[in-house]
Amino acid sequence: MNTGIPQAISAYAPVRVCDVGGWTDTWFARTGYVTSIAINRLVHVTIRTEPSVDTQIVFDVRNYQQILSLDEARLSHPLLAVATDEIPLPKGHAYTITIDADMPPGSSTGTSAAVSVALLAALSACNNTVRSANELALRAHRLETFHLGQQSGVQDQIGAAYGGANFITITDYPSTTVEHIHLNHAFIAAFNQQHTLFYYGTPHRSSDIHEQVIARITREQSSVLALEPMRIAATNAADALRHNDLRAFATQHIHNTEAQSQLHPELVSHTAKHIIEIAKQHDAWGWKVNGAGGDGGSISVIASDNPTKRLMMQMQIVNELPHIVRIDSGFCPHGVQVTIDTN
Repeated sequence: MNTGIPQAISAYAPVRVCDVGGWTDTWFARTGYVTSIAINRLVHVTIRTEPSVDTQIVFDVRNYQQILSLDEARLSHPLLAVATDEIPLPKGHAYTITIDADMPPGSSTGTSAAVSVALLAALSACNNTVRSANELALRAHRLETFHLGQQSGVQDQIGAAYGGANFITITDYPSTTVEHIHLNHAFIAAFNQQHTLFYYGTPHRSSDIHEQVIARITREQSSVLALEPMRIAATNAADALRHNDLRAFATQHIHNTEAQSQLHPELVSHTAKHIIEIAKQHDAWGWKVNGAGGDGGSISVIASDNPTKRLMMQMQIVNELPHIVRIDSGFCPHGVQVTIDTN
């Protein structure tokens, strides 16, 4: 029986790496710039619908191996629950919502934002509504800040919604403009070969360090000025992408990571520093602690264009840091995508 509700909806959204200018896309920075690249590590959301007397919602959270009712999700994964508050599902149906991410939780690549974007896109499709990338990014950001009261910049949601390479201008937080930068085939091929993502083996968690940084920025003019090198790095990184210059792009990663250390030395963790030292030994072009930095998470390395040096670097990192996980990835040109099964 066709009830007007799709029987199955699938949505996916990519995560982002190389977020040059991160920290300047926040409420306490007010204005800023971020340049980032989406990769083909995706968050997958599927909503299956069956007729039911009562409205029922069950979440199948694959990465945590949990099956949760809506009330249970409000306690353990509130982001999922509040998404169904933001875009309610049609009543009188039973829904099974499956969430599965290609990235480990807490990898500092904007995975939670990709979950929000993909889930909101799927919920919209259940209501026979198609939303723009801009609206999905705004609503996904609203979930974390307004509904959950969390700290959140705006770049992660934009990366998931738009995909590809983007230069984001934060005109007056949370207002933004987005320039989608076209990359040629040669750049994409080089990026896919030379970009290596290393997950530390432990999830990133918002920490006391971040609260200390926020307190300093809101209190001290010198800390506000420390954000300026990140804005400059993001602007230069965008210019490098416009010229399809991977080496110049990688150089801005180094400048941004150095600026992160100026905000607080522990934003670049001991693990990240160890990886950076090995990368230097093998003539890597650049490195960027993904996300806000601190313990846990991941680091992007733009390795040498010499295949032997790349391999030797990867082998040494994994040998000296056995808890490290090297994650294969490539450029993702597309943002959130939705498919609908009406049969």
